[in-house]
Amino acid sequence: MNTLYPNIETDTVEFKLITKDKLPDALWETISGFSNLDGGTIYLGIDEKGVVHGIEHQYLDTLQQSIYSICKSLFNVEIIPDVKVTKDSIIQIHIPPAPTYHRPVYSKKRGIPQGARIRAGTTNAQITDDHIRRFALANEGGAELKMLDNSIEESIDNIKVLDYIKVVNKKRYDIYQDFTPNQILTKMQVIKDNKPTLLGLLVFSKQEALQEIGSPTFNIVVTQYRGVSKVSENIEEVSLDDREFNGTVLEQFDNALKFIISKLPVHSTISTELKRKEYLALPEIAIREALANAIAHRDYTNRTARIQIDIYSDRVEFANPGRSLVPIENIDNATPQSRNPLLIKFLRDYNITETRGRGIRTILNATKDSGLPMPKFENIGEIFKTTLFTSAFVQENDHNWLAQFRKKYKLKDTQLVALLELKHNPSKGLSNSEYCKLNNMEKKGDDRRARYEIAMLVDNDIIFKEGEKKYTRYYLSPKFLEE
Repeated sequence: MNTLYPNIETDTVEFKLITKDKLPDALWETISGFSNLDGGTIYLGIDEKGVVHGIEHQYLDTLQQSIYSICKSLFNVEIIPDVKVTKDSIIQIHIPPAPTYHRPVYSKKRGIPQGARIRAGTTNAQITDDHIRRFALANEGGAELKMLDNSIEESIDNIKVLDYIKVVNKKRYDIYQDFTPNQILTKMQVIKDNKPTLLGLLVFSKQEALQEIGSPTFNIVVTQYRGVSKVSENIEEVSLDDREFNGTVLEQFDNALKFIISKLPVHSTISTELKRKEYLALPEIAIREALANAIAHRDYTNRTARIQIDIYSDRVEFANPGRSLVPIENIDNATPQSRNPLLIKFLRDYNITETRGRGIRTILNATKDSGLPMPKFENIGEIFKTTLFTSAFVQENDHNWLAQFRKKYKLKDTQLVALLELKHNPSKGLSNSEYCKLNNMEKKGDDRRARYEIAMLVDNDIIFKEGEKKYTRYYLSPKFLEE
């Protein structure tokens, strides 16, 4: 009987079946799609439902040689895959993301755009003219250095420039004291050949010139909803409040931050000294970092989408154009990467962004210290989304569902949190390490404690186990799944 593979197809994982020693005809599409986005892994010998079929042993060497040959000669650049054979006789092909200056990666035989793909969920879509334009901008150093046709006089606000020079001179011991404003703007790459760059508009634009000259989507929209979704019982009540914030990125940040904080509920507690202490449902530092991250890492080659922040009764979602440049699973410890390094430097001068590479960790630590659920980081299409959950994250129907376990099994809070995760994502399952991460279990001995708590859930037939060793995942028993 064939077994199910523990992974599922995603934007970085694809399964393909093999017929003897013949590679799938569409393999090149997946290789191109992975190369032009975040990279990914192809598993040969598994069908689209995740059933492991394996590959006959006598074909393994020939197939591996064919894979290397395709990656070496089929595309406009040489691709160097990491190819392994697993104990299940599956060929595992890891395709790295191509360097920016090599994109788009395309089939030489088919050319552009027919021979170039980009990963879209679990499919490989043909690249569009918009993708080609954005790849070209990235090859030229990124959107922030794009020169504009407008004059400096109509685009750049001199008062904002002088304010920035004062800030930097004070912070860096008069580093700019011997330079004229024009020389400083040139050094900053705010102007090139006496023309403003997009960076110049982002940081020093007059009034709303960034939106008028750059793009009307270079702004922030914040929407507040009454409940936990965008659907309201009152059809006419689309939202409680909806604001659009324009101007420079500094003005957008300041005004959007004040608005978001004004919409969050304030909780109170009584200290040991019998004094009332009030606090936000979310720590302000986490909100600041999520907002700063959205501005700093936004993909400014994308002129069709804006930064969208949605406030619900149980969470706040920050969504910005531009996928994370590091894998989501390593987002809190990977080497920092940025598509807008000059913009980030500017934001750091104003103390808007944290010390280099600490923004995500600051969010994680702030929510953990406040006893809140772990934030969620996702790539959804070409959007990166950060979700911060408030202390009201467990809804009434979830409380009622959990009551059956509290009463009968006397479970720990960590176990209940894991069960809620499995309830809302039944097909995904949970690994031991994910159990620990979900519950912020990072201390010495927490891994052993997690194994004990999971074993107790298995012994009571609340969850069941699939896979062995590093492939082990746990799923909610069907009898507890709601219809």
